[in-house]
Amino acid sequence: MTIEDNNQINILAVDDVESNLLFLVDILKIDNYHVIPASSALRAQELIAENMPDLILLDIQMPDMDGFQLCQQLKSEASTEEIPIIFISGLNNCESIVHGFDAGAVDFITKPFKAKEVLARVRTHLALRRLKHSLEEKNEQVRTSLEHKSELQSQLLASEKMASLGRAVAGIAHELNTPMGLCVTATSYLNEKNKQVKEDFNHKKLSSSDMVSYIEAVEETLEIIMTSMNRSTEMVNNFKMVAVDVSSEKLRSFVLHDYLSRVVNSLTPALRKTNHTIEIIGDDLVIDSYPGALSQVVTNIVMNAIIHAFDEGDKGHILIRTVHDGSNVHLNCSDDGKGMSNESLKQVFEAYYTTRENDGGSGLGTHIIHQLVTDTLQGQISCSSELGIGTMFTITLPIHLYE
Repeated sequence: MTIEDNNQINILAVDDVESNLLFLVDILKIDNYHVIPASSALRAQELIAENMPDLILLDIQMPDMDGFQLCQQLKSEASTEEIPIIFISGLNNCESIVHGFDAGAVDFITKPFKAKEVLARVRTHLALRRLKHSLEEKNEQVRTSLEHKSELQSQLLASEKMASLGRAVAGIAHELNTPMGLCVTATSYLNEKNKQVKEDFNHKKLSSSDMVSYIEAVEETLEIIMTSMNRSTEMVNNFKMVAVDVSSEKLRSFVLHDYLSRVVNSLTPALRKTNHTIEIIGDDLVIDSYPGALSQVVTNIVMNAIIHAFDEGDKGHILIRTVHDGSNVHLNCSDDGKGMSNESLKQVFEAYYTTRENDGGSGLGTHIIHQLVTDTLQGQISCSSELGIGTMFTITLPIHLYE
């Protein structure tokens, strides 16, 4: 989107200090954004109800309701939880910055702010929002294509693969917002601290207590940066391994439990919205198989459990147990959810059978699982279930496959 098109983007700027608010409006108009000013959190609530913004710049210290409270409220409501919120505040200590990200913000700018910094942060998070919407649109297109019952089986498998990758990309992009935003803000904070100490040193105003305070601030800020970077690296590495395997369809050797853990970690964005836990136990071993197909199978089983097995607010447990019997490995994927009726159990692997047709279910998930296990992985799969007890998928796979 060009600067000429930015007037279609609504940005809500919230600050109870009029001079700050006017300055923000002037800055944002440089890029031709449509700016909606609000002098309090309560007024911001009214404006959001009238015209949903694409991004919010939010002060923290305000009367009646502070920025943290407004941010937490917006993130708790489905209609506003996806709006990117950037805090702009004079509270530049690490505790306030971390509190801001915990409340749901994607970034934190400290006052006094600079026009270039504000515009750069705004452009970045609007670009991430556009990327996420684009991925969601692609996912919707894939889901719609899966509803066409005349498609060949190979097309169904390919579409499901792309849908899985699309969901993973959208999830990882959303998850990276917080640690990367923390790194950017912490680095900016550290840079300002460094300039201040350098100036005091040059003017011979740097006391021992100032130096001790500076060292403590550096250590604390670097710890935040290292923790955030390690978290980002782990998420990206897990995603890269699973995504490459799904797209490449190559047979290779891999450690079973380590790979299953990576697959489960790639589902963190979906699991974070629930109270459910996943546990991997049993025999661990190296197998020669198609990890991409196994990733799709495990992902579909776990997502089916999250969607079908539990009601909203339930605290469920999903268990993946592996048992080695010599030439085969058995994966028992079970949940302690509501279970299935005998009628549903008999049709569980049939194409287009779904209990959630009115909610957009295509009925292809378990059918694709069956195809992947029996065709690609050259194994067997069965399902057992009891109402009120839970459901278990039992997958038997050869330990060594050969091309």
